[in-house]
Amino acid sequence: MAQAQRTDSGPALLVRPDGYIAWAGPDVRTNGPDGWYTAWRAWTGPSAEAVHARR
Repeated sequence: MAQAQRTDSGPALLVRPDGYIAWAGPDVRTNGPDGWYTAWRAWTGPSAEAVHARR
């Protein structure tokens, strides 16, 4: 998975490999059903849980 580093205080984005924005929000700390982690989990499936658990 490619990673990018923020350089401004604009919204956080989760961009799919095909270039579509899968999620946008004020920051990655947004939790709940509309949060970044929920969207990330929907697009990456069970493998996301293993990566998240190791952090």
